[in-house]
Amino acid sequence: MSYRTTMCAFSDAHRNFSPRLGNKKDIIIESYKKVFDDLTNAASPKSELFWVLVDLFVTGTDTTSQTLVWAVLLMTKYPDVKVKFCSEIDTIIGRDRFPLLSDKVEMSYCVSLIYGVMRYMSLVPFSVFHSTTKDTELGSYFIPMDTMILRNLWYAHHNQELWDAPEKFRPECFLVKGKFMENTNFLAFSYGKRVCPGRAFAMDELFLTSVYQEFDVTVYNPDFEPLVGMLLYPKSHNVIFKKRHFPR
Repeated sequence: MSYRTTMCAFSDAHRNFSPRLGNKKDIIIESYKKVFDDLTNAASPKSELFWVLVDLFVTGTDTTSQTLVWAVLLMTKYPDVKVKFCSEIDTIIGRDRFPLLSDKVEMSYCVSLIYGVMRYMSLVPFSVFHSTTKDTELGSYFIPMDTMILRNLWYAHHNQELWDAPEKFRPECFLVKGKFMENTNFLAFSYGKRVCPGRAFAMDELFLTSVYQEFDVTVYNPDFEPLVGMLLYPKSHNVIFKKRHFPR
């Protein structure tokens, strides 16, 4: 099944399911109704919903899943990071319950680990492409209308003037006195008016405590050279899951 066919199938399923909600309102469909009631000669809501789904899958699902793979790879390369991460899981969550998203507030090292992976790998090194809508001046530079703009996030995340030892994977660069502190030089979600709207959702998906609570995860013969495309993709690997054992 092609990517477009898959997205259209999701779109149709969502639209077909909507009438079955009864008196409850579907926030996606209702939002489109509000927009298209105010527009004339607009594209069909079905077409628009298709592109929203593309945005969700391409900019959300793919980037999140690849970030998780890089996290597993990096914790294989830096076992001391994994030890600290698992220690925090055992201290804050323990063994008697499943992790909750509300645990993030107390898990500074876990959040710093996630941010550290995104900084170190800079999965989307040139961010999302934009273009100028009019002639623009930036400092001493003149930028004509319709100029494609790329932001070099890789350089920003590996600039020695902004980070301490940027060539190393160090979650500690987001910790201040043991507490998570967001660094203003962190740009994985972009910045300004075009900041990623799915940032909070992505951070929830990257809360990978459930796996490491139960398993010691390692990668067999890891290769850290990325496959370069729109994203910096990790190569395929065999992953080893060993059940963690705890003293009674």
